[in-house]
Amino acid sequence: MNKTSCALALLTLIVVAGCVPSVHPIYTDDTTVFEPRLLGYWTNKQGNESWRFSRHEEQAYKLVFVDKDGKTLHFICHLAKVEEQLFLDLFPDEDHIPEPFIGIPTHMILRVDQIEPTLEFSTLDPHELGKLLELDPKAVKHETLDDGVLLTASPAELQAFVLRYADREGLFGDCDELYRWIQLDRDQSLWDRMERDVQALDAIETALGARLRVAESYLRRSIVSTRTPYGFKIAKVSKNTPAARAGWRKGDILLTWNGKPLESTAALLMWIKSAAAGTIVPAGISRRKTGISIFSRDPWESIESKIEIGHQGR
Repeated sequence: MNKTSCALALLTLIVVAGCVPSVHPIYTDDTTVFEPRLLGYWTNKQGNESWRFSRHEEQAYKLVFVDKDGKTLHFICHLAKVEEQLFLDLFPDEDHIPEPFIGIPTHMILRVDQIEPTLEFSTLDPHELGKLLELDPKAVKHETLDDGVLLTASPAELQAFVLRYADREGLFGDCDELYRWIQLDRDQSLWDRMERDVQALDAIETALGARLRVAESYLRRSIVSTRTPYGFKIAKVSKNTPAARAGWRKGDILLTWNGKPLESTAALLMWIKSAAAGTIVPAGISRRKTGISIFSRDPWESIESKIEIGHQGR
């Protein structure tokens, strides 16, 4: 993939696998619309991804996406109404582009199939698009790359293309379905707390070598009947890090830090920063038991670990 198109792979492949990048957006001034129903917090069926849409200027959205491993991506989005069909254009938020970054940010186009009661969208299928372009290379302006297609058509040409081929079977892939997270949609303060927790994840991973999940933890706390502990699940533990040396594992849930319940990752980051290098801190984790029935009433066991902060070998 050349430098022009690698940006999408870096920034949006996590969101929707097998996406097709576009140099230009699909929206124009006369097709841009604002749909308030899109605002709010959405999650997938598994509850391990979150999508937060907030208003950005008059006719645009900001999207903060958190994947199942806690990685966060930021986008500026515009909704285009092309005849009666809605398309969501995602473009990386320049204030939050991760480093290191190579290339020119590109657009990703989602077809919005419905907003309520669930949010359903689909993306251009690169395989089906490739087959179409083999039959009709002039169907839409593009460049053929070693590992896919880069759309180079103007916004008006993109609109004409999707209208002409909107009903072509398979061109837009299977729908992804998101569910509105009502608790967060009604509570701005909870949104803000979760945003601070998400922003703390990178620094925590650098310090401890463990990636925590924020969205899943907040969703779990909103479900009263769950028997899963209410801490922060560990999505990844890197080798030769304080977390690895403390015996933490992927899937563990971090419950306490230095004897105190862990209510937020933002607080955890402050505790880490205030500790002197070499400090040993007790950290309580919960680990799912092995070899037990899925109907067990007590599937988790508590483990008291000790983790060293500021280890120079990290």
